[in-house]
Amino acid sequence: MHQEILQANPEAELAVYTIWLPMLPTDSRARWDDDVLNDPRVTHLWDEERVVGRWLADHGLGDAPVTWDAYLLFGPDGRWEDTPPDPVGGGAPVIGLIEDLTAELSSVSGVHTPSPGVG
Repeated sequence: MHQEILQANPEAELAVYTIWLPMLPTDSRARWDDDVLNDPRVTHLWDEERVVGRWLADHGLGDAPVTWDAYLLFGPDGRWEDTPPDPVGGGAPVIGLIEDLTAELSSVSGVHTPSPGVG
């Protein structure tokens, strides 16, 4: 996501919220690499108790007891009030769906991605 979207579109008005959850035995706040998405448009949050992941799953935004390794894309008018707006895209795992994410993002924001092999 960093290279394909953020670096490829440095002027794009994006807000990225990354919520890190301890889902695997090796996951911990102390071992979290905050350079993974090193961009000023990214806000990193740590959810030790998986509160957000459980809430998303409970509200149909995921298909497991805890939503993780997923993305949800909201349009430019999307505002979270008591509940989130309907996403314009989403899926899991993120790494396997970068092409879907970039296509969905392009449809709502004009963000483009370079052709394969072009960086």
